[in-house]
Amino acid sequence: TSVDLPAGEFLLTASVGIEFSASGYFGFKFYDGSNNASHIAYVGENVTSFEGAAGFIQSYLKLTSASTLTLQIHAVSNVESIASQGSTISEHCQIMIIQVG
Repeated sequence: TSVDLPAGEFLLTASVGIEFSASGYFGFKFYDGSNNASHIAYVGENVTSFEGAAGFIQSYLKLTSASTLTLQIHAVSNVESIASQGSTISEHCQIMIIQVG
């Protein structure tokens, strides 16, 4: 899914909960269709290979024109199938976008 934002300044936050089949990772980011609109965050047991990566997104974004943002998967390893996720994603994921300024 995506969200259409007008020009302006925004605080982007996102966190995810996901099921893994083995030790792995799940990387995610906000994307505006042509560029990363936030840093890349990683969750999972095997995130030590991504030194300094946060487990959630908290990022400032300044848009000079209207844009469509998506929360996009960046990279994954050993993530369970959608059928095996149960209610984890719906109960443990959040996205918040606040217009500031």
